[in-house]
Amino acid sequence: MANPKYAASDKPVPVAELVATLSDGTKVKRRIPRMRACNEKDEKGKLCAGHLKRWYHFGDEVAMIVEACSDTNVTPKPPWKERKEAYLAHLRAPDTPDSVLRVSLADKLHNARTILSDYRTFGDDLWERFNTRSADDQLWYYGELAQIFSARMPGPLSSELSRVITELAQLIAVGFVNAPQREAVNPAPE
Repeated sequence: MANPKYAASDKPVPVAELVATLSDGTKVKRRIPRMRACNEKDEKGKLCAGHLKRWYHFGDEVAMIVEACSDTNVTPKPPWKERKEAYLAHLRAPDTPDSVLRVSLADKLHNARTILSDYRTFGDDLWERFNTRSADDQLWYYGELAQIFSARMPGPLSSELSRVITELAQLIAVGFVNAPQREAVNPAPE
């Protein structure tokens, strides 16, 4: 059985592909990294905005979008709820650029689809990979995101995010019914 701690995505650049469906003629290209200056990554293994600029030749705008799509750059990170509320307020702010909203929407839709898929596979064990270990917290956060994107970026992707979150909430409400069969563990002899 696969490990519920890791997402089950098999697409190499899902967010870029979703952003491409939203863009007004903007072409999204995959970039090949030049040499790496260091091995620094954040705690989830993601590259920071500076690395994207240096290693992949992305410009200042892409670096700004990456920074703006992060819920914090503070170490250690503030508590989960505080970070998420601040990020939601950032997305609601009228001065948040459409480019940031576009990438954030694509990222959150990809994450929501992965959560839904993984919930169908792992059931409630899935929540162990999240900081809060709570389905209710994730539903709250993604529900708020869906409302924001429906208002700020109406269209097929924001509608899809709302649909995915509604479906996930319905599955959670009825309980996990397709739990994988686990092998019985024999107790150690005394």
